[in-house]
Amino acid sequence: MTTAVWQDMRTIFLADAHINSFDDPHGRRLLGFLEENRTSMDCLCILGDLFDFRVGLPQLAFCSHEPLLDALLACAKQGTRIIYLEGNHDFQLGEAFARRIGAELHTRPVTLSLAGKLVHLCHGDLINRGDVGYRLMYRLFRSSILLKGAALVPASLIGALRRRLQSNSKKSYHREASRWDYPRLIREYAASVAATGCSLTVMGHFHRSHTERVSGMQLVVLGDWMTGGQYAELTEQGIELHHYPR
Repeated sequence: MTTAVWQDMRTIFLADAHINSFDDPHGRRLLGFLEENRTSMDCLCILGDLFDFRVGLPQLAFCSHEPLLDALLACAKQGTRIIYLEGNHDFQLGEAFARRIGAELHTRPVTLSLAGKLVHLCHGDLINRGDVGYRLMYRLFRSSILLKGAALVPASLIGALRRRLQSNSKKSYHREASRWDYPRLIREYAASVAATGCSLTVMGHFHRSHTERVSGMQLVVLGDWMTGGQYAELTEQGIELHHYPR
């Protein structure tokens, strides 16, 4: 976990857009949102899974993502600070990707000063320490040895793997929710963060918006962008959940 200090006024948080292309309505909605807010956002925090699949391998071009990368870079050039946390669908993105969109890239949870508050950001996929299988898969997919080997694999085979992972991931949401007590796990994680002195924790991953106070700290779980354009906005007055368009 790293800590950084920066004073921002209007900060936007969003997660789980799962963009494939801009034929999807939620993809076009996101481009509209960025254009509408390009000149008014001091900071944009993207908390993982902005894309349905994006891994930093040289043989994967992801040309369909270019309109969104252009829109993010336009925000950065306008003065928006962009903070990007990797998720479980977009990882090993690398510094070239960060430069492409003018963002600060974080591969792990991070604590920052935003709008005068100490804020903890995480995607949320690692809060369940009991899910040993997932944690092993997480390490495997991010190992340098695997990535070096994957660079030799044809893009067509990686594409087949991508489709398999996407299908399994979508089918697992309800299954995993019945297996694990996620509300309890989220509160326990938030309580551990509150003990470090943070006044706010924001996470994604669970595709259901929720907010409550835990051990004196505000907890916000973002809903996904796909269903209704859900996001959160932090100002000096506090944080609120919204839908776009409102």
